[in-house]
Amino acid sequence: MFKYIFCVLIAIWLFSCRSRFNKVTNDLSGHELKGQVKKVRLDFLNDKGDSAYCVQGFDSLGFLMQYYCDGSPYGGFELSENYLIRHRVRATSKTKMGGGCSMYPVNSKRKYNFFGNKLKISNYERHKFIGKKTIYFDRLGRKIKMVTGGGVMTYKYTSGFLTEVANYSIIKRKKLYRYKSYYQYDTWGYLIKVANLYYDNGIFRDTVFTSYINDSHGYVIKYSIWSNKDKWKQGGANAYEYDSMGNWTKRVNMDTMGKVTHSSSRTINYYKKG
Repeated sequence: MFKYIFCVLIAIWLFSCRSRFNKVTNDLSGHELKGQVKKVRLDFLNDKGDSAYCVQGFDSLGFLMQYYCDGSPYGGFELSENYLIRHRVRATSKTKMGGGCSMYPVNSKRKYNFFGNKLKISNYERHKFIGKKTIYFDRLGRKIKMVTGGGVMTYKYTSGFLTEVANYSIIKRKKLYRYKSYYQYDTWGYLIKVANLYYDNGIFRDTVFTSYINDSHGYVIKYSIWSNKDKWKQGGANAYEYDSMGNWTKRVNMDTMGKVTHSSSRTINYYKKG
């Protein structure tokens, strides 16, 4: 169970919209980083003493190149789709073993190929084709649509900000939404509110809101989550330590009562100047 929760937390940390999107030109801002970052290791510890970790590698321009979680027992780094899109790199990624945070089966591989403004990812298991994913991107290299066997995701931007994400399936030529997410930012470009609209078989069910209070570095120090229909509410707070670049190196997560639920530490390596 802990490994599953950790994988979810890592997925949120890697790909969520909780951090900055103020006209980002590389991947650092979306991963709560700034400066000439080369490599980051995130160590995670919960209140029961369970631990896990994740490692990310960036190129000199700040693009996320590859990453792995839990020591990657499934065979090395996974490639970053954003990096492939921005550099239009054709590549193959292999998974030797299952486990960890890998979403791919044992002895599988992925082939990445470009066709105009589309990145096609073909998945194979033991040399047998098992499915594909197609990512559409705009002239700035931003993901605007993703199509898989399970449905479609769309991404919309306003003035350089990611402002809307939608997920739906198509049944008999009709869109059946699963959820829609809307993002609101402050004048500094930091995310301050998210509205998630959830659906059951295309029928609207509830809206869940999340609001954030950020510190001077742009990191969330307090957040609240509440339901519009079911009338529940929860939240928490974060405390940080920083390095000389203003990147957090330790984060402690607390619930509404101030109890520590888990903590994270980051070891950050930078490119040498000159």
